[in-house]
Amino acid sequence: RTPNHIATATATATATPLTCADLLPTDSVFVLDGSGSMGAAKFNRVKDLLQGFALTLPVQSDKLRVGAVVMETNSHVAFNLTSGGQSSEATSQLIDRISYLPGKASATGQALDVAREELLAAGSPGRRAGVRSVVF
Repeated sequence: RTPNHIATATATATATPLTCADLLPTDSVFVLDGSGSMGAAKFNRVKDLLQGFALTLPVQSDKLRVGAVVMETNSHVAFNLTSGGQSSEATSQLIDRISYLPGKASATGQALDVAREELLAAGSPGRRAGVRSVVF
């Protein structure tokens, strides 16, 4: 049996779903696993998924900007927030151009460092002051 105060709180609680508009503006970075264990076929499947996802996003220079990092032995920026921040179609095309050059190992920490230091740090190309950042 539920105590009355819990039942009342549950009955009166309302959830307001968030939309993309609630989260904008945002600077986002996708991290793709380019390690040797992925293999070219899996890497390309991830790229296909990410391209489709990018096409659903409201990418615009004043709303959502997107960059990408490839995680492998020597993680690197695939594209920055300036080049990925024009439209969802442009972002999808940039993702398509990322090549699989397998590294020997996954370097998750290094990839996150690259995202933080080269894409999300103040003064990085396309990075906006006071705008939230998200890494996928």
